[in-house]
Amino acid sequence: MHDDSMVKVKSRRGKEMYKPKEVADYNANMGGVDLSDNLLVHFSTTRNRLKKYYKKVFRHLLDMSVVNCYVTYRALGGKVVRREFILRISETLIMKYAEERPVPLRRPPRLAAKPSRLIGRHFPENCPPTYKKEEATKDLCSVSEEQHKKG
Repeated sequence: MHDDSMVKVKSRRGKEMYKPKEVADYNANMGGVDLSDNLLVHFSTTRNRLKKYYKKVFRHLLDMSVVNCYVTYRALGGKVVRREFILRISETLIMKYAEERPVPLRRPPRLAAKPSRLIGRHFPENCPPTYKKEEATKDLCSVSEEQHKKG
């Protein structure tokens, strides 16, 4: 479809330069998909390590909706940069739904006296040598060692 011809185009700064005909055609006919993908990359909430596909799909849809909101906002004359726009959306959603948060059903049990494993200072110590082992081996927590002796 294309040959090795070069075309004169103007850059964003108004400087004239030569580009291959393929590049000029691509840039002239580039659809919204490439622009959308470019906008999605910079502030993405999706993670590569998500194992559940539906979580990836949900996060991608969330990203797409935020990008669409931002594009609409800019088309209507908004001047805020994208990072600030995302922060404002996040803060607004948190403020709206933080008060309506239900009380958790499970509460942590209350202990009359906290055991030493929760309040003691934990320092690793070596297991002492025995008649079967000539040298000390793996690290052991001194607090849990005392608890083991008491129990």
